[in-house]
Amino acid sequence: MTKRIISIILILCMVVGMVPVQVFAAEPETTWQQVQETTNPFQDVSEKDWYYDSVMYALKNGLLTGTSDTAFSPESTMTRAMFVTVLGRIAEIDLTEYGNASAFTDVAPGSFYEPYVQWATEKGITSGIGDGRFDPNGLVTREQMATMLVRFFDAYNITYPEATVTTVPKDIDSVAGWAKEAVLKLWASGLFTGDNQGNFNPGNKAKRSEAAVLFHRTDETVEKWFVETGVKTEPGNQETPS
Repeated sequence: MTKRIISIILILCMVVGMVPVQVFAAEPETTWQQVQETTNPFQDVSEKDWYYDSVMYALKNGLLTGTSDTAFSPESTMTRAMFVTVLGRIAEIDLTEYGNASAFTDVAPGSFYEPYVQWATEKGITSGIGDGRFDPNGLVTREQMATMLVRFFDAYNITYPEATVTTVPKDIDSVAGWAKEAVLKLWASGLFTGDNQGNFNPGNKAKRSEAAVLFHRTDETVEKWFVETGVKTEPGNQETPS
């Protein structure tokens, strides 16, 4: 009986050895990519939209959510509170470090944006609109976004993308003096672009679709800076714990 069992085992080993390795291989590489893909929950955002990839990126990375479970509202505007909140998320700030009462009289205690406004204030990213007010529900303009974004980069000494745009906005003379340098810096680096006619439209209220694209480009730039400065380890290069 023992010899018979041994013979059966030997035969099984021979059969297994003849089976292609692929049969026992792990799931295809595309499976991991599929897991990483974000399902689009928004009925008002289509793959044909120029901002689709940025909206999905912002959603996947927790930067920006929808206005409801099924709507992103790409044509709606951005508030000042929401803008500094997303900047804080990109910076990955520790909210527990910003729990003091706000210096602004119109920033509601316990509001979702309170610690982000405090962070932005301490870093010099915003100083409010005067009279001790931040105006959290005020709509942010494109030139205001440019100014706060440059202050954010400068506060952390983040390296800007290499300047590749040699033109300037056709409506540069319409940009406020306090925002002109910021607009030109972001325009040259390709972080902030204009319309099809080459205008920046500085006074326009920023749309959520435009903000998503700006946040996408900014986050990728900051993530690269994180790796280059050692704040983070590049994915795939983490050390194995000993």
